[in-house]
Amino acid sequence: MEYGLGVDLGTTCTAAAVRVGERLEIVQLGTRRPEIPSVVFVKADGEMLIGDAADWRGDAEPDRLVREFKRRMGDPVPIMVAGSPYSAHMLTARLLRHVVDTVTQQRQQPPSSITVAHPANWTRFKRDFLSQAAHLAELDDVAFRTEPEAAALQYAAAEQLGTGETLAVYDLGGGTFDAAVLRRSATGFELLGEPEGIEHLGGGDFDEAVLDHVTTILGGPFAELDFDDDDVVVGLARLRRDCVRAKENLSADTETSVQVALPGLHQRVRLNRSEFEARIGPPLEQTVAAMRRALRSAGVAPEELRCLLLAGGAARTPLVGQLLAAAFDRPLVLDAHPEHSMALGAALTTGPAPVPAAAPAPAPAPAVGTASIPVVVAAPVKRRGRWRDSLRKAAGRTGATLTTRRGGLAAGAGGVTAAAVVAALLWWPEADADVTPPPGPSPSASAGPVQLFAATLAGPVGTAATADAQRIFVTTGRTIQALRRADGKPAWARPFTAPAAIVAAPQLAGDTLYVPGDDQHLYAVNAADGEQQARISTGSRDPGPPTAAGDAVYFGTSGGSVRKIRAADRSPQWLFQTGNAVSQPPAVAAGLVVASSGDGSLYAFGDDSGDLRWSAELKPSSAPVVAGGRVYVGSDDQRVHAVDARTGETDWTFATGAPVVSTPTAAGALLHVGGQDGIVYAIDAATGDERWRFPGAAGEEFGSPMVAAGVSYVAASTGRLYALDAATGRRLWTYDLKGKPAPPLLADGVLYLGTAGKLLYAFRVAPPGAAVPSLAPSRPVATVPTPTRTPQRAPTPARTEPGRQTTSPTKKPTRTSRPPRTTNPPTTRPPSTRPPAEPTTPPTAPDDPGDGG
Repeated sequence: MEYGLGVDLGTTCTAAAVRVGERLEIVQLGTRRPEIPSVVFVKADGEMLIGDAADWRGDAEPDRLVREFKRRMGDPVPIMVAGSPYSAHMLTARLLRHVVDTVTQQRQQPPSSITVAHPANWTRFKRDFLSQAAHLAELDDVAFRTEPEAAALQYAAAEQLGTGETLAVYDLGGGTFDAAVLRRSATGFELLGEPEGIEHLGGGDFDEAVLDHVTTILGGPFAELDFDDDDVVVGLARLRRDCVRAKENLSADTETSVQVALPGLHQRVRLNRSEFEARIGPPLEQTVAAMRRALRSAGVAPEELRCLLLAGGAARTPLVGQLLAAAFDRPLVLDAHPEHSMALGAALTTGPAPVPAAAPAPAPAPAVGTASIPVVVAAPVKRRGRWRDSLRKAAGRTGATLTTRRGGLAAGAGGVTAAAVVAALLWWPEADADVTPPPGPSPSASAGPVQLFAATLAGPVGTAATADAQRIFVTTGRTIQALRRADGKPAWARPFTAPAAIVAAPQLAGDTLYVPGDDQHLYAVNAADGEQQARISTGSRDPGPPTAAGDAVYFGTSGGSVRKIRAADRSPQWLFQTGNAVSQPPAVAAGLVVASSGDGSLYAFGDDSGDLRWSAELKPSSAPVVAGGRVYVGSDDQRVHAVDARTGETDWTFATGAPVVSTPTAAGALLHVGGQDGIVYAIDAATGDERWRFPGAAGEEFGSPMVAAGVSYVAASTGRLYALDAATGRRLWTYDLKGKPAPPLLADGVLYLGTAGKLLYAFRVAPPGAAVPSLAPSRPVATVPTPTRTPQRAPTPARTEPGRQTTSPTKKPTRTSRPPRTTNPPTTRPPSTRPPAEPTTPPTAPDDPGDGG
């Protein structure tokens, strides 16, 4: 009998359904469940296994297994499988072909029509690659529907839904989250506004939350296991499977337990629903925020919704319903088969009348909806092999895949080993050799970010990272981790742990990393191996973020001093005492050092001797940037100031809607500023005129933008990364990060972003070696000539001995109607002091008890 086929190619699982006349049937693709894992195993002879069979074979040869390739759709970097490169759309083609072949064999005839569901927030670029996948699968008459539309169509088949009524779809699957708002039309549904999505959030993360709880309870005995032992590997696979079952049990019960059976370690770990919800609550709050953004984009208030339609297997989690009900106060509809909603809705569109007639009048939405068009779950086929769900041992697997190493257990973040990816950057599989990627903008420009990796870290990231040619250095609490820039894997044998909290971002000078601690010391750490080289007394309270330039390191302190030390031997060069804390990194240009002080002034010193060149009363609240003969700085009085670097006189000021605390970014003729008022500004660097502004979502605050290849990348406090056209401010794409982002780092065309969600993202945003504006205040970005005119004389700021806080000099804030006052170095005493021997001690060995702290 003729039938239509609907396919949902999920990130972690793939489901299918058929429509036979007016009846829908869920297809049995797997041996135990209707859906199959979205995985591909490449055998040595090139043959590919799909789904359950691939999962089983992957236990023994994990380097031949690849999963979650849907997230890589459109990525020009190939996926390496056992040393061979494959594109994501080619792997998708094999998966789709397998589904069609399985259904054809069961039905003894091919489908008459096929509809494939895809995320609503996919760009034209990704959709074109999905079309290419269908073409490679020799399926040229495939229709495509967005996943929210497919879910809404299935709901409309069950409920009377009037024309013009709106509903929101909350789709939480195994690996991704999508939110969209749709309105019923006479012929179907129309998408309102822009859909929202979180690409790295789903039920797999909840599995990891349960596993993390169990391993935390097990503690030291678990950490001491030999994770290379085959018995341990098998036991861990069983443990992970039991953790998944425990997660599912908590949807129906308030308490469960996990039986641990590992060599030498047998224990039952209890877990109640409140403990589980405490772990998954923060990421679920992100989904609620994404739904709010989708509603704002659609211009629809929550009370205008008929209901919130829940789709995806993870939507069964009780906390999901609680959070949505509290946030939106609308009826929630959970389908009888939420993990199959998209496949059923896609199959519904394959019939002669895919969309039921609209109801003449609205009807009340039920709390739980089921399809009135018959839905049949096919009986499981006979099992053809022994079920195994063992541990994935290979590094570089997915976020839903467990990876182990001695002393800990973590979730892998990449899809493959990225060292091999880099080696095969320009290679594509032979089967793809005749396929030309569809025309369109480059992924990094308008279609979405090219993610190189997302590495799991030991803790939340709160400061900017720094990098050398091979490594990226990230701070989490008292610890610095070094990761390889090629693939995000550890670059040191063990992280560096400071004796005290690390109070600001470290800085690299040569092959040494300078780490500021809150115990009055800078720690000099070897960048190659993470071993401490020296401990340097700052002679004052907490040192601020250091700045490395040339052969010197500059830093401020909470005691108000600005200091310069020689990087080669860490010997002190000069010290200048301001009136209050210097908590921002100084800006260093040729011959000039500029620092923001808490006493309300911006100070400029001569690099060679520390002599005061000028000071300006600007109430600075951001780190300064020197570019094009000007100093740019944000202030507490909601302004951005441009100051002549020679004299300190104000050239222009620009008013914003909130204090400017993020560092301005100079790129070409424009100054890019992220604001606490939720706006990104582009200002003419020469005149101070506004060129464009980009308003973010309600409640968002923006950090410092990074500009590369004509695109301005800026992260919001909500965990959203925006890509804006640097010339016009037009939004190109957005990307949801896991957790609030730390200040970004741009290095060699790669944007690195650490988050409070314990992740470090690496996005390719420009070709390697391309000319990318380097906007960090620590880089020498301009040559400032020796002053040719004498600034107006003004009182010199008060000086004290290093380490002793002073009262702020009596000053009035600068107004925009007049330039700031400047000061010359006084003639009665030297403008700076050489650091005395007592507060600034020479570096000592790390274990020297005489160095204090």
